[in-house]
Amino acid sequence: MNITNFKKMLESLLIDKNLEENLSRIVRNMEQEYSFCSIGIYLKNLKTGTYRIKIARNISHNFEKNILFTEKDPLLKELEALKPINLTNNISYKFEHDYSNLIIIPLHNNRVLMGFLFLDRKEGKFSNTDIHKMTIHASVISLIVSLVNQRLSIEQLTDLDDLTKLFNCKAFHERADKLLSHSKRYQRDITVVIMKLDNYENIVRTIGKENTDDLISEISFIFEHNLRETDLIGRLYRDTFGIAMPETHENISLIAVYRLNEKINALPLMNNFKIGWGILEFNNEISDIEDFINKSVEAAFESTRKVEDNISIYRF
Repeated sequence: MNITNFKKMLESLLIDKNLEENLSRIVRNMEQEYSFCSIGIYLKNLKTGTYRIKIARNISHNFEKNILFTEKDPLLKELEALKPINLTNNISYKFEHDYSNLIIIPLHNNRVLMGFLFLDRKEGKFSNTDIHKMTIHASVISLIVSLVNQRLSIEQLTDLDDLTKLFNCKAFHERADKLLSHSKRYQRDITVVIMKLDNYENIVRTIGKENTDDLISEISFIFEHNLRETDLIGRLYRDTFGIAMPETHENISLIAVYRLNEKINALPLMNNFKIGWGILEFNNEISDIEDFINKSVEAAFESTRKVEDNISIYRF
């Protein structure tokens, strides 16, 4: 292991809090140490419990996006032993490429599995020294991920809505702004969807505050279990929910909205009440995240006034 390069990498990790940047630094250091075909870091989503690629090299976008694991998968069950897996049979487990050697190393802290690191090569085998060095890199990754998870847990104490445990208005705006910046930088689609309960005060008067809270909780449950884990969900006001959908254009968001609309309207407590939806796909007419969200809210408000339809797409 090149100690000078490793030292520089560790020093850089102490400066930057951004998880993606730090993982990229670690992977770049690993590229200097090992000869491999592909490499990937899978991390557990604390909200959904699924494991998805966070960063990789020589892995297609389609594979990164669609191949995930759950705790029920045989690989994850084996990794619960918190020991590296060394394979040469190309049968037991496989990622995108065939291999002559595959190393899978669990990422963990306090004996809690947080994800795993994998490297494969098409010819030859990794040496014992390589594998020993990989476990050192995996330990550094584990510490970085653990620190980020702790930081997020602390931040979320003030970022979550008390009733729904979704992001509150401030936290939603901050995170949606980051998603928008990322989408603009890489020229990818992003759509904001707003759902508004019509005449919230009348709902409270009709079914009472406790039942209204139950209704809000049921709606938030539907959002959490019928959207992708990459979608950002928040309760912006007492009667308004927001969804930011990265890498999603208008037509795809409509499919999700129709599904959500049907499920929410089927709730028993929704009898005689109405919701309105506003949808806006990003374009150059939008100045910033506040403008993006406000225009979607405007479309949702207009939807609550419609007689037959309750979904509106904002048009400039």
